[in-house]
Amino acid sequence: MTTPDILKDPDSIQRVATDRSGYVPPSLPDGVVVAHSIQDVVDTVRYAAAHGLSVVTRGAGSGRGDLRGQGRVFP
Repeated sequence: MTTPDILKDPDSIQRVATDRSGYVPPSLPDGVVVAHSIQDVVDTVRYAAAHGLSVVTRGAGSGRGDLRGQGRVFP
């Protein structure tokens, strides 16, 4: 069983805020979940749904995304 890393400190969030396109989002997420397994993702999405939180997924960091309001990024 794994436990995802939850990044909440400003330095960690800033490091993952931009992607390879160079796009800089207008706001930063409240936190970042680094999943290590499929179950980490399932548990995180269930938690977010139960608490009314937005979820924005991220793969290789090559696309453009935008967080509006509270949300989490999955690197």
